[in-house]
Parts: sequence; structure tokens; C-alpha cells
Amino acid sequence: MTATLSSQLLSYVIAASDYGTVDAPEIVHTFEDGWPDGMAVSAHGDYWVALTVGDRIDVVDAWGRCIGEIGLPAGSLPTNICTGWRSDELFVTAAGSQALLRIRLEGDAPPLSEQ
Repeated sequence: MTATLSSQLLSYVIAASDYGTVDAPEIVHTFEDGWPDGMAVSAHGDYWVALTVGDRIDVVDAWGRCIGEIGLPAGSLPTNICTGWRSDELFVTAAGSQALLRIRLEGDAPPLSEQ
């Protein structure tokens, strides 16, 4: 889960036997220069997080390390993210430009899904 005002990515443990019990959150990552909003989780367990005001997508691994970044046009204000039909494709809602951005990943970008 993203906590926008504290700029954090949080993880909660929910017991399978008791869905009503939720432990205190664990801080996975604290972002700099941007507020986390929507996110997607890849097949490899990486978090792809839209950073509103930061105009970028940060990729955070399960250990909380930022392993990638995708810059977006200035003023785009990304709010949510989802994977596309292809394994190298993202769709990002951009509130600032009121658009849906289609992003093709190339080169050293972390994979979104199993090939």
C-alpha cells in the first residue's frame, strides 16, 4: 500500500485464518521527491509506483531498494499504473495532462511479467 503524505510504501501481514486481523505496517521504502499514489506489482514481486508531483515511476524490489526509475513528462502527475497486454508495457494515468500514457519498456528495465 502507498501512504501518500508520508511518501512511504507499506506492507501489511494479514493472517489467512483470520482476515479481520491486520498487523502494524512495515515500511518497505520511503520515496524522495515525489508522493506515491497508485501502483502495480510485477510477477517478480517488484513494486511499480506512480509518484505524483515527482513525474516518474519508481521500481522498488521486495527488499525496499529502488531498482529502476521511469521519467515522465513534466507536469504529468501520474496517479495510477497497470501492466499492458504485452510483458514490456505499462499504462499510466496522468492527471496533469488528463491522459492515459502507454509506456514500452526497453533495455535494462526490470521485467513486469514472466516471459
